[in-house]
Amino acid sequence: MSIEDVVIVNQELATAMASAAVANSNLEKATIEAEIVQVTANADAKVALIAAQGQGKAMAVTAKADAERINILNDALASASPVVQQLEHIRASAGALSQGGSTVMLAQDSLALTTLLGGAQGSRLAPPVVKQ
Repeated sequence: MSIEDVVIVNQELATAMASAAVANSNLEKATIEAEIVQVTANADAKVALIAAQGQGKAMAVTAKADAERINILNDALASASPVVQQLEHIRASAGALSQGGSTVMLAQDSLALTTLLGGAQGSRLAPPVVKQ
């Protein structure tokens, strides 16, 4: 006799068994979905870890290259004449200003600079503002 040969005659028992089968199916589905979420979370965590490690290694390489560049410049400037040292300072300052998008205004003193910035004389230094 196999399970297929069993006939359930009690309707309440048949309903209960069907409900249990549906509940078990829903439990299995929920368990599978939870495992998928867990696997996805673990994969995302590993991806984030790998990305962070890669970024850290890249920063270490960049920092080492910058340190080597600074040491080379320091050694070269230490043996250079004062004129060459001053020229290098000017070049570095110009590079910082051009990369930063800065504006430099020169005046004979702070009062003249205030006049340039606040008065009519300074109004012609900047390009005109076009209203749209």
